[in-house]
Amino acid sequence: MKTSHICLACKNLINNAEYKLFLPATLDKLSEFDDLKVISCSNCGFSFPTKIISEKDLSDYYSNSYSGKAKKVGKSIREIKIGKTPIDIRSLSQIELIRKFLNLDSNSNVLEIGPGLGHFFRTLKFLGYSTNNYAIEPQIDAHNSLDLLNVKIEKDTLNSKILSQLAENKYDLIVMSHSLEHFNAADISTILNGIYNALSEGGYFLCEVPNANLDKYPDAGDLVVPHLAFFSIESIKHFFKEVGFKMKFINTCGNNQLDKITREYLNDNAKKGYYNFETSDDGKMKINIYTRKYFEIKNKRRNRRLFLIKILEKIPLFDSFRNLVRKLKSHDIYDILNDSNFIYSEDREFIRVIAKK
Repeated sequence: MKTSHICLACKNLINNAEYKLFLPATLDKLSEFDDLKVISCSNCGFSFPTKIISEKDLSDYYSNSYSGKAKKVGKSIREIKIGKTPIDIRSLSQIELIRKFLNLDSNSNVLEIGPGLGHFFRTLKFLGYSTNNYAIEPQIDAHNSLDLLNVKIEKDTLNSKILSQLAENKYDLIVMSHSLEHFNAADISTILNGIYNALSEGGYFLCEVPNANLDKYPDAGDLVVPHLAFFSIESIKHFFKEVGFKMKFINTCGNNQLDKITREYLNDNAKKGYYNFETSDDGKMKINIYTRKYFEIKNKRRNRRLFLIKILEKIPLFDSFRNLVRKLKSHDIYDILNDSNFIYSEDREFIRVIAKK
């Protein structure tokens, strides 16, 4: 059945909306996602589900079940040695862009919302910055890494209410990289307003989200669990201007969306059993069987590797050998600058925004 809705971004009336369903994913997910139907605005390209997921269910999911990077490797991080850790090219490209607009120093307060293991903060340290760093991060597995980076964890839960009530005029830079799309689309304006108020006068907001115009890129793989807001460049402009932000930069980076052929990839993965789920006892969660086995195997291998490293670390020349291997595996400067995260043009997979209060 086709019905009418109001676009949450541009307020356009969406008549006779055609529903889209979420694509399969290897992540554990809330059972509610199987029933979500997504509609798209033909005026601004914004897409969103017609049903809102409860704040409690979302908070519980991201605190306990979300299979992000922190869950995969967070517990194995024991120490942070700047200069010996891998370069995070996305964070490097984001910092390279933000410092065209903002001078960061020891007095700068930086908040990242949903930093995971803290790649952005680690990269800041790698570049020699000594900013005052804060985080809101619900994944417990990420906290050890953030603590080692001397990041103050402001909150260990994350929802729209918390973001709407941030301390006013506190932060010179707020970063939200691949986090905003995980909130209910109906809460986007409230969240952005809270971020705006939390910035000091003249402060900056760095936001990056998937370039997810579902009508323009139907095969690009953007309709994935657990995203709840699907932005186009035009729609994100509406949200930011409504709050009062001054747009200083907006463009797309990453791989080209039009080169992706996701449906063939999904079909191949389905044949391999990547999308088989078990329902939790309370019925709220769909647990991916492949992912659970993956973590079991990965954790066993990680424990064996850590045990072996502890033994090898007693050998005098082992540390020198390990540093040599890291150096040989490190990125060449030309490879870094040629990475798609540094390339901006139309139809790329991520929207990157710099906005000023």
